[in-house]
Amino acid sequence: MRHIGSGWQFDAYASGSDVLKVPISSLRMSARVLRSYPALLWKPLQLGRKIERLMTERRAVLQELERRKVDPELLANFRRDRGRYVQDYVRTLEDILDEGKLDPFWLMDRYVASILRGWKNGLAETSFNFTVNHGLNRRGRVVIIDVGELTFSREEALRLVESRFWEKAYSVAQLPGPVRDYLIRLMDRVITADRLQREWRDAPRTALAEPAADRAPSRRKRATVTAGLPRLHV
Repeated sequence: MRHIGSGWQFDAYASGSDVLKVPISSLRMSARVLRSYPALLWKPLQLGRKIERLMTERRAVLQELERRKVDPELLANFRRDRGRYVQDYVRTLEDILDEGKLDPFWLMDRYVASILRGWKNGLAETSFNFTVNHGLNRRGRVVIIDVGELTFSREEALRLVESRFWEKAYSVAQLPGPVRDYLIRLMDRVITADRLQREWRDAPRTALAEPAADRAPSRRKRATVTAGLPRLHV
């Protein structure tokens, strides 16, 4: 396996056509948060609260993904396999934009379409950092690759929309001016509170997966856990 990325919550390793997602420990998470916010080194209580919140959020997201029937393509077929987390290996939107072979305005259209698909599955990505948290699959659909920043709360998604939270996102700020202006106009027209209320559908619940078979019963715990487009193969 080849290490291909690290975030605040997971390490990612390429394995053939898949990506293995490994949740990191609270200690390693602290080190990574400090690289982004070094001032927290002198505020240990604040750092500790942030790490506790991140760990709680990761656990809650993984539990919800176990309990709900979500369109698997939307999350690049994120799944638990023998106690590990696996996704399809897709290229990030950041890499595709940097390469410059696909129309960036078309990519913005596909990104906004993915937000609407999320609402129809009862979820929303909360940071709007789509260049690193999203990728493009072989069918030309934008999919979520960082599940650590999902919410299944209609109320939280509504707050983000009403505050136009995407205007604060790093990914939006890094876009070339014309593309950024196009995306903001598109978001203002399509990603609205009224539309969210009309289209949001809570994902149906399903039974939790069985405990991992390699643990003794007394120690088992439930997991917390377009036509004509160029073919993208990674």
